Amino acid sequence: MDRQLSIRMQTTEDCLYVAIDRMQMNRAIMNLIENSMKFKKDDEPLTILLDVYRDGSSIILRIVDNGQGIPKKQLPYVFDRFYRGEEARTTDTGGSGLGLAIVQQIIEKHGGNVQIQSEQMTGTIVSITLEEV
Repeated sequence: MDRQLSIRMQTTEDCLYVAIDRMQMNRAIMNLIENSMKFKKDDEPLTILLDVYRDGSSIILRIVDNGQGIPKKQLPYVFDRFYRGEEARTTDTGGSGLGLAIVQQIIEKHGGNVQIQSEQMTGTIVSITLEEV
């Protein structure tokens, strides 16, 4: 498998502060990056953007990729434990269906929330919202 990958981080702010458990937040972000890598398109390099910005009293972290995307009918279930979707998201990708459930659990323990938007063959955007300190 060709693992061409580009990861970029951007922010327009000088300093943004949130109260987090660094180990747990690292696990959540790595789960999201690993999902992007598992479900990249075969015919183009994977690009991942980590976009961090302030929205009122909240800090938003968006993880944006140009991967395979998720079918609209599957989006309501992607945070469910053990959910792997259909053909493209089966055990041959090496997943247990826990990655996004773990992400959601970690973010909610931090008092935040996580949302997902996706379009097939265009990519996925995961938005994590946390309160600024």
